Amino acid sequence: MKDTAPPLISKVSNDSTLYPSAEAKVQTIVTWATDESSFCQFYFREGLNPSVEPTGLGEEKEPRTAHVQVVVEFLPSTVYQFWVECRDRVNNKIQSENFVLFTPNKEKSIIDIILENFQGTFGWVENIGK
Repeated sequence: MKDTAPPLISKVSNDSTLYPSAEAKVQTIVTWATDESSFCQFYFREGLNPSVEPTGLGEEKEPRTAHVQVVVEFLPSTVYQFWVECRDRVNNKIQSENFVLFTPNKEKSIIDIILENFQGTFGWVENIGK
């Protein structure tokens, strides 16, 4: 019997971590499963506008059922849309639904927090240095 069914994509999840530095960096790990060994490719775009050209990361080199993609291109405090496209060994293709993730906020320094508190209490603080 000829295989005409595309792989089923399930258990899609993501976890983002913010690494503080001079330029805050976000690392996002996306995982998903397929019901048969498949080659998958991860796509994303900043925001929710479908007219924005998506970025595709390279297709997996080996077929598997447990998939992991590590993304380091995301910016802090940003909305992203992502999906995966998978194909089995006989080239039956499928695209997952679109998922949305929010990357973590860049943490404020203690100085930023103190200045915000002063500005709330003493309005004149914001005029310092002007």
